[in-house]
Amino acid sequence: LVDLMRTSLAAHLVRGEHESAGRLAEEILSLSRGTCDSSGEALALISLLRVSLALGNADKAMETGREAVKVLRESQDAHGQLSVSEFLAHLLLEQRLTSEASSLAKEALALSRELKRRFSEGNALFLMGKCDLRAKDSAGFLSEAATIFREEGDQRAEATALHALANACLVASRPMAREALQVAERGLSAFREVRDTRGEAIMLHTLANCHLALQDKQQGIAHAYRALKLFADATDTYGQGLAKKLLLGLGETEAQLKEKLSKAVEPMPSFDGLESKPASLELEREEKRRQDEEAKT
Repeated sequence: LVDLMRTSLAAHLVRGEHESAGRLAEEILSLSRGTCDSSGEALALISLLRVSLALGNADKAMETGREAVKVLRESQDAHGQLSVSEFLAHLLLEQRLTSEASSLAKEALALSRELKRRFSEGNALFLMGKCDLRAKDSAGFLSEAATIFREEGDQRAEATALHALANACLVASRPMAREALQVAERGLSAFREVRDTRGEAIMLHTLANCHLALQDKQQGIAHAYRALKLFADATDTYGQGLAKKLLLGLGETEAQLKEKLSKAVEPMPSFDGLESKPASLELEREEKRRQDEEAKT
């Protein structure tokens, strides 16, 4: 019966019938708890986590994620615990619960090294660095994460880590603007390689701040305009607002913004120096792994 219910649950999730999936997952969860089936309980909680996110209920998703991590930890399922912990830490960071996210990321780091899961190690280091960009160790964590992602062949993850690293350099107690510039150039190249327009716009905005930190207002304004144009191309209204705020703060007028935005972006010159989610994919892989293992027993 439970196997049939899980099949039906998977079908509801594929079709996007999240409310029906949620009700069915609750039933499976109750049955699993009644039979002390920790593996089934964990699978049901993972499904409820996905449903809660799909329905836009972040609080419910976090509560469910915490329960899932607890069950997996108690059942000594290290692989499952790592996957769900990574996903939950990303969610907690998005909700600005940085202390809890950092604690969970540290636990994930230890598990990833124990299990020799290199990409997960990079993911945990990224989370630890991103939780507090001003922390003394932040730049080191993010640099190591970027290196791991590059070695694992994931350019988008590498670019994301480089973006965070550039900002960490800018907001350090002793700002490292030139280092930030160099890192941001690398990140920009990586985002272009994977044809990520929004990522490119975000990195151009960071580049603008790098140039401003180096007292190069002209280049700062030029990069901010390029960022604004790409944010518009990506229909990212939040990004457009950030770029406009920066340009207006630098003395540009609304008329200038409108005029330059309507023109083609000039080619980028060369320079002498410069919240998924990997974890969401890992969560889906873990759910599939656990289902496959159950099918074999």
